[in-house]
Amino acid sequence: MVYNVSMNVNTKKGKAAFQKAFLRKAGLNFTAVKAMMDFLPHVGFYIKDADDRIIAINRRNCEICALRDEFDAIGLRSSDLFPEPIRQACLARDQTTRKTNLPQKGVNYATVDRSLTPTVYSVFPLHDSQGRVIGTMCGFYDKVDMHDVSKPRTRLQPAMDLMNANDGHPISLSKLAKACKLSISHFRRLFRATFRETPAKYALRLRLNRARKALESSRDTVASIAFDTGFYDQSHLIKAFRAVYKMTPEKYRQRHIGIPTGRKHP
Repeated sequence: MVYNVSMNVNTKKGKAAFQKAFLRKAGLNFTAVKAMMDFLPHVGFYIKDADDRIIAINRRNCEICALRDEFDAIGLRSSDLFPEPIRQACLARDQTTRKTNLPQKGVNYATVDRSLTPTVYSVFPLHDSQGRVIGTMCGFYDKVDMHDVSKPRTRLQPAMDLMNANDGHPISLSKLAKACKLSISHFRRLFRATFRETPAKYALRLRLNRARKALESSRDTVASIAFDTGFYDQSHLIKAFRAVYKMTPEKYRQRHIGIPTGRKHP
């Protein structure tokens, strides 16, 4: 089968054909590459076509996106999996790679797995037999020592420590800026430039990350987890969680560990 952008990706058979046709056009021996990428710890990997559709991902990326297996991702786009600012970060680096036909590398502070640990990434263009760019291949490592890659973040570390100590609960901008010995306007600009989001959104992600971990490791009810992680109520957590993870907390728990909720909040 010859690859084309209108191929059906609504069935598992269609997804397999879509993947096989693209990889044949790109001249990739993907079996060996994927085996290696599945074996490496903390390494995510994906291949996309020029229409931003996922052709293949490895096991780590399945875990990050809360997917059962690779076939759940094939044919999807960044917009189907990630919220802002992660979606735009992914799109921008892939588009730049395709447009310039040059590899890209860097540090992404808008983390792919919403865990708040920045990732180091490399993106490479993929070509057909005529040398035309038909997609991108990206690898990223999500266990980064920030002392090695980020001086701006070091300057913001006092504010990060404050937010982490408060588990993401609201702290005034003036208090955060004062901790970093910066004016409020300078702090806000530096924070947005470094993390591509406001301090308030970063703090929300801290709370959501705690809620995500609680869903994975406990049998607490969603209401109990909402209370423990600083949300107004269960509805507030569900709305915020769905905006980021594209599913409800219960659905996330079922996909990840398949256990029912248990303890109710007193």
